Amino acid sequence: MAVCLKCSKRSHQVGELCSCGAGYTVHDNHGKDPLGLLGKMLANKLVPTAVLNIGQMTICYEALEPLVDRTVSLIIGRPEISKDPKFKARFLSLVDKFAVIRSPNSLGVLEEIDIPESKTLAITCEAYKGEPLTEFMATHDVDPVAVMHIIHQILLVAAAYHKNGISVPHLSTANIRIMRMGSDDYFVKLTGMAEAVLCWMDKEDLVDDVYHVGQLALSLMTGKPVPIESVELPPERAYLLPIAQIFLRAIAPSDKRFSSCIELCQTFEAVFELNTRCPEQAVPVRNSVTKKSSDRYTPVPFEQVIWMHCPPGGLK
Repeated sequence: MAVCLKCSKRSHQVGELCSCGAGYTVHDNHGKDPLGLLGKMLANKLVPTAVLNIGQMTICYEALEPLVDRTVSLIIGRPEISKDPKFKARFLSLVDKFAVIRSPNSLGVLEEIDIPESKTLAITCEAYKGEPLTEFMATHDVDPVAVMHIIHQILLVAAAYHKNGISVPHLSTANIRIMRMGSDDYFVKLTGMAEAVLCWMDKEDLVDDVYHVGQLALSLMTGKPVPIESVELPPERAYLLPIAQIFLRAIAPSDKRFSSCIELCQTFEAVFELNTRCPEQAVPVRNSVTKKSSDRYTPVPFEQVIWMHCPPGGLK
């Protein structure tokens, strides 16, 4: 349902001009609006319909472009902070860098917009879709192959950011959403990066990024909360120990970690031989499971894990 914030009249259509003529309809559960922009036409093209996230540096709205019937994410810098020239320069620099990211797992930047009503900086991005990773993992039975597929996509997008000179500070499950894309039930979208980068703009450190990505991967593999210092896998998942070793190096002391998420991603792909074309040519990574422990379980065939470049729904 939708509601007009001016007259409280309800409607089935979000983002339409209410019959009262005083405002546009917004989502019934629109959230708190610190800037008072919900239900207003901005820049003659955008109608904010819900508040998605209130951060320290930015506020993210869901917004409708009525003329093209398109839903987008509207990211607005907090007015009280954007007066700082350093913040403004950083924000504009990020817009330029985000615009060249060519990763399907990153929210695409659409345009920079001047919104007089907010008296600050704003950009539009692809609409937020999917389910937060934490909620998804709690409500779905995600097998190890799908977990590896999710981790691989996280590595790919983190590497794409590093390649373009953008840090991914303190990356966590809060930045990951899972959605269905074609036959892939576990497609990853990275969100909240503008807020994260602006919050940590004085502490950009690629090696530190590697640590947080490693912690996230180990948490997904073990089901345990971060921080993780060591890994103990149950017998039925012992075949994943070689992969766990990669991420244990990622969380090692800074002088022993990977230099960036690019190197981390390349190492992960090398273990899985993701650049190989034919399954017959793939060589499984040997694990160190003893005969006694292997007698107690039947591990998932390694062929299922190696071919992570195929979405889990496409594995036979």
